[in-house]
Amino acid sequence: MGRITNIYALTALASIGGLLFGFDVSSMSAIITTPNYLVFFGSPSATVPCATRPGALCNPGPSAGLQGIITASMSAGALVSSLLSGLVADHFGRRPAIFLGCILWIIGSLLLCTVQNVVILIIGRVLGGACVGLCSAQVPVYLSELAPPRLRGRLIGCVQWGIAWGICGFWCISVAAGFIGNRIDGEQDGRSTMSFRLPWGLRLVPATVLMVLVPMMPESPRYLIAKGRNDEALGILAKVHAKGDTSSASVQKEYHEIVRDIEESQADGSGYVDLFRGGNLWRTHIALFVQIWSSLTGLNIMTFYMTYVCQMAGLLGTSALVLTGFQYVVLVIMTIPAMLWVDRLGRRPLLLIGSTIMAICLFSIAALMSTRGHPWPDSPNAVVSWKVDGLASHIILFFSYLFVAAFAPTWGPVSWIYVPELIGNRLRSKAGSLATAAGWMFNFALGYAVPPAFHNVRWKTYVIFGCFCVAMTVHVALVFPETAGRSLEEVEEIFASGVPAWRTRARSTRIVDVGGDATRGSDEDKLDSSVI
Repeated sequence: MGRITNIYALTALASIGGLLFGFDVSSMSAIITTPNYLVFFGSPSATVPCATRPGALCNPGPSAGLQGIITASMSAGALVSSLLSGLVADHFGRRPAIFLGCILWIIGSLLLCTVQNVVILIIGRVLGGACVGLCSAQVPVYLSELAPPRLRGRLIGCVQWGIAWGICGFWCISVAAGFIGNRIDGEQDGRSTMSFRLPWGLRLVPATVLMVLVPMMPESPRYLIAKGRNDEALGILAKVHAKGDTSSASVQKEYHEIVRDIEESQADGSGYVDLFRGGNLWRTHIALFVQIWSSLTGLNIMTFYMTYVCQMAGLLGTSALVLTGFQYVVLVIMTIPAMLWVDRLGRRPLLLIGSTIMAICLFSIAALMSTRGHPWPDSPNAVVSWKVDGLASHIILFFSYLFVAAFAPTWGPVSWIYVPELIGNRLRSKAGSLATAAGWMFNFALGYAVPPAFHNVRWKTYVIFGCFCVAMTVHVALVFPETAGRSLEEVEEIFASGVPAWRTRARSTRIVDVGGDATRGSDEDKLDSSVI
């Protein structure tokens, strides 16, 4: 049994998995437009002395297609590992899955900081992505199976906050490292490699910390009970929820609910195919789409490729990096409201509000680019071919920041919170891995497609993502039920009741001890046939 049992400390440690995801985002977005990166990874035949900066080297960098492959390689690794993570977690436990992810991240980071060519860069990013896939699939499951229902949304939401801090913090590191080496007219001279090797090497630090501390974290009680280790599971529940008191009403209630749920499901199958049988099919489709829609919001544009957006707005060099960094600060700050209110407001309202605002932002950006922009044949970057000047460029940046501010407290955390709440214990880990894999599949496609889209269809890229946001709003309104405030076992009752999704409501849950018998009370004493 692990020695760390404070639920907030466990959440902080597990959220390092999200931090690594954020590190990977910034390790590209803060570097892909810098002269040193463009010269080192661009075609050698395209490297020429800079006409406007004597003594510096210039290169348009990797082609739009190759840059898409470089960026998407992380998602490819995450896609494969997230699919396998359910098997690893169910057989060996949630902790070993996270530990394995740390090992893959460390190997990948070593390759990146010693990179010699594009092939090694891609391999290093694939291994880093494999870590992100394992952690993104299993950390939410791990926290959902340890956290009490009243805190579950807030604590799993910390994974998204970890991602936001990782993006923002590593962006600062990468920008600071960009000043290493010689600079000409305020820009890198295109000759140094330390400006990207150093930050890529520093990726080792958080993964090493997490790998050392994972053995001190307790295993999931639900996993232990499924393996017949009931006494150990009860002890962990008691230490995490009631300071070691195994007779606590809340601990006994949670323990017996888990045992009953596992016993009732033992006769059922527990393979991936069972996710698509009977009543599980409907829940599985919701789990898949909450991750798919999260990928299709268009956040990839605003995180991986924000520096391209700044260049299209006529902002180059340090100005583009500073404005990109401000976006990441917005992401960190605006994730906080979700952690405070997600269990009170519920999942559905946040998803609906977020997708509506994001759609407005994306269509507004497309309108401004189409009416105020023009082709940019002499762009310094092989990806960017469209430019907007004047006041319109500043308005585009405003809507970009508003988009991020809308995503951060809504789809960002809720997409991690929601999936583990939908599926019963026997299939939860596999459902988490499959849903996360679906998200990574679309992230891979988008990571590859966005640079060519910016180059070829330009402002129409925003129209495409705006349409996705409209579609997800309708889908959530009609199909996604409310799960806030309910135990994982009670969520089973929601789907069994047959109540339409739009009639479900967030529930405030508490444990009540009546004559020594623990019962679950709430703002609703029973399941209503019309509103849950």
